[in-house]
Amino acid sequence: MRLSVLLAVAVVAFASMASAAPIFPTCIAGGTMASYVALGSDGCVIGDKLFSNFAYTPSNGGNGPAVPASAVFLTPVDVGSHDPGITFSSASWVVSGGASEPSFYDGSITFWVNVLPGGALIEDATLTMGSDSSVTGGGQATIGEFILAGDGFTELGGMQVDARGSHVDHLVFAPTNAIQVAKNFFIGVDQDVTGTARVYSFTENFSEVPEPVGAILIGSGLLALGAWRRRGSRG
Repeated sequence: MRLSVLLAVAVVAFASMASAAPIFPTCIAGGTMASYVALGSDGCVIGDKLFSNFAYTPSNGGNGPAVPASAVFLTPVDVGSHDPGITFSSASWVVSGGASEPSFYDGSITFWVNVLPGGALIEDATLTMGSDSSVTGGGQATIGEFILAGDGFTELGGMQVDARGSHVDHLVFAPTNAIQVAKNFFIGVDQDVTGTARVYSFTENFSEVPEPVGAILIGSGLLALGAWRRRGSRG
């Protein structure tokens, strides 16, 4: 009898926590950067993570394109797994050389990732440049970023990918329930140099610590309750 009472209390408490948690919209596949920026601090959810406070600042010069927030698209990936993230893409991220001045696109992107109540802590990040990225001649394409702890004052580490080098970088840090991501994305060609630089997409994933202990205990308790009830029914 005591086991069933304890489990009932645990389930009620867990349900109360879930019902008390604020409800956030699910991140939209193919939404523009402009639409994600407009979400502000409310953000949107991928799995058990809240992605919010998106900011985007582009600049360009020479033959480099002016890429507005409406021309950058975001797609949630690995929804419901232990590796949630976002793919950023744009058909406008291409620069051709040959101008009498450097040609470039230079964009900064920042956002926050917070663990929702009852969610798994974040313990690492992976940055992947799309395999369809390419450079020719004097072209160059790099994406660098820093991961900061939720308070913004502690740097957890940095990553960089390059179209001429590694397309994947990985960072491991102490498990945390909130991070800030600050990335700089540059594609360009020097002045009076021929060549192109193109990046169609890049993806950011955030791996999680295994399932929270509380959920495991409740799940184990429910299994034990089932076994106890079956044993009682046989007796």
